[in-house]
Order: sequence, then C-alpha cells, then structure tokens
Amino acid sequence: MKKGVFKLLATFFLSALLLPFYLHAKSLEEAIKDIKISGEIKGGYYHQKIDPDPLKDFQDSSSSNLVEYRGILRMATPVINGLQMVMEGLFQDRNGHIENIPGSDRLFSVYQLYGTYILSNSKTNIILGRQYMDTPFTNELISTGFKVTNKDLPGWVFSIVAFKNMKDRNDELYYYISDLKASKDKHIKDKKFYGIGAEGSFGVIPMKIWVGNIDEVTSNIFAEAKYGINYQGFDIGVTGQYCASSIDDRVKELSDMDDSTYYGVCAKVGNTVFNARAGYTYIETENNKKGFVAFQNVGSFISAGEMMKYKKGLSVDLNYGETKTWFIATRINILPIKGLTLRADYVNVENSIVSKDRDAEEFVIGGKYRFNKKLNFKTWYSIFKDDSKNTPKIDQSTFHFEAKYKF
Repeated sequence: MKKGVFKLLATFFLSALLLPFYLHAKSLEEAIKDIKISGEIKGGYYHQKIDPDPLKDFQDSSSSNLVEYRGILRMATPVINGLQMVMEGLFQDRNGHIENIPGSDRLFSVYQLYGTYILSNSKTNIILGRQYMDTPFTNELISTGFKVTNKDLPGWVFSIVAFKNMKDRNDELYYYISDLKASKDKHIKDKKFYGIGAEGSFGVIPMKIWVGNIDEVTSNIFAEAKYGINYQGFDIGVTGQYCASSIDDRVKELSDMDDSTYYGVCAKVGNTVFNARAGYTYIETENNKKGFVAFQNVGSFISAGEMMKYKKGLSVDLNYGETKTWFIATRINILPIKGLTLRADYVNVENSIVSKDRDAEEFVIGGKYRFNKKLNFKTWYSIFKDDSKNTPKIDQSTFHFEAKYKF
C-alpha cells in the first residue's frame, strides 16, 4: 500500500514540476491541442486442462480458466522544441489462474513516464524515465533509466542504455535469480542493467549486435544476421543468432547457475498467401547447471509455439543443461476473407541434465482476423506434452481468445 501511495505522490509531484515549463512554452489552448492520445483495450480468455499420467501421478484431470481485461492510455505532447513528454497508464484485471500465466490480480499504475529529446543538428535521441527497455534480451520489460540512440551513420542505429528495476506487465519486480543462497541484494530488482548495441546492414545483410550486463549477475552478448532474396514472387530468407552468457563468479559459487551458449537458425519462405518457417536452436550450460541467456521469456530469440516459452528449462530464460529445439510454423492468408490468417506450429524440445531427460512437444493451431486498422481478434489452441523420464507425464491443452481495439 505504501508503495502505491509513493508512486502516486511521485507522479503528482513530477507532473507539477513539469507543468509550469509546459504552460510557459505554450498557451493552455495550444497545449491541449498538441496532446496526442492513443491506446488500446483488450479482453482475453484462457481455458486449460491438464491430464496427468495415471500410472505415475495418480491424480485426476484438472481444468482452470483465466479472464483478463487490459486498458492502456498513452498521452504524448511536445513541451519545447525537441522535447516531448510521454505518459502511459495501465489498467489490468485478471480473474482466475492457469499454469505458467500470472493469476488473479488488479492493477492500475503509471506504466510509462518519460521524456524524449532530439539534439539539434543531430540524429541523436535521448529518452529518460520509465520506459520499455527494448533490447534483444527483454520482451515486455519496463525499467527506469535512460536510452540514447544515434542515426548519424546512414543505415545504422547505435544505442546506449542504463536501467534499474526491471518490471513486467504485472508491475511486479522482475524475478530473482533462482535458488540463490545469498541475501536479497542478488535479486535482479536490486541490480542495474547496462547495454550497448548496433543495428544496421553490411550490404544486403542486416545485422544486430548487443552487449548487456546485469550488475554482479551476468554479462551477455547477442549477435544476429539475416539474408533474404525474392525468387519468382517468393521471399526466401535465413536468420542466424548467437548469444553467450557469462555468470558472475560469486553467483556461480552461491547458486546452481553457470555460463551458457546459445545458437539459433531459422529459414523462411513465403508470399502474399502462404509463409512457413523452420528453425533449430541449441543451448548448452556448463556443468549441467542453469543458464541465463534471455532476461524474460524469449526476448528477440528465434521461437515458435505459445506455452512452450513459459516452461522453465525448455525456453531460453533459465534453461538447464543442454536444450535442443526444432520447430516448423506456417501461416496462410485466406484471401477471400480479407484480414484472416490461419496458423499451425509444431515445436519439439529435448533437454538433458545429469540423469534427467525431458522430451516435450507442442502443437498449436489458431488464427487471427483483422477487422480493420483498429479492431482485431486472435485465437489459438495449444496441446503441450511432456514425456520426461523420471517425472510424471503431462498432457496440457490450452485455449485462448482475445479481442483488441486500438485508438
């Protein structure tokens, strides 16, 4: 409760400090006209059924539901030449619970609050405040800090970032390093993140290189290269990725974590009607321990499926031992019905750690319908099977539907 009051007071005082500068730069009428309002409203439903192996687990089947509503309101306004203020409010209400997805909660908060300033006579942009981290290692993480981007070199974007307190959509402090036998000062929420990146092209090959460091926890390097051609109306391309994680020596001593390496490749082919992807990823953590390649879910890493990315030990965040993944994913645009796309994904994961072997697979079918630029619908049905040795066999089916309206 105290934290909520503190955030409200902090937001109020920050707004009060900025208001005189804003009104001094423009009249009130002009100020109101310049405010740009956008956002989205989303409603979603999950239904999940779990069928344990009766020969190993001796439990009955179980089912659960989750209903969620989310609204985002974003306001952006110029203050003075080159300076813009952005505030984003988030309302989220969840009722119910399913495995691997956050359960019941209600949240109302200032989700993003930052200022962005473009340097005169330069293509340098400075963003300061609470914002999306926007790095290959993160998915929807929010953090407080700064981001500087520069586009002076044609075709390239250079970035420098520094953040503290990584948070997810639930506004909760992001998860801590698992099973540490140390004090709370090793939790990610108490650590700083620094990163530097470069994105651009060498000829016809787009590239991305990032180095990220969570202070006293891990240092990661990420590299990606793509190549594509168009042949008789078909877009054909291949993507290669590499990531290495170097865990802090003290963390190695106090936990079951160690250095890890990730390799990924994905080939795709498609046209206006049909496209398909096939990919393979490999992660190896030294001494059969836990690795820390991504900082949340799958980040910008090659992936497919829906529920697989939430499975610890089978995804790129907090993976264990040696993990091999291959997948194929297809999309078909139904041209007679403009905006309708059908999908099918198959993902297979093998994980080996000491004497425990996991063999899991997921099959997903679904579709999305874009009614117009503002309203779209999405649905999918996932069947996840875990046929691991020495552990109970699990069959998990999950249905999801959502409607989203943007304004």
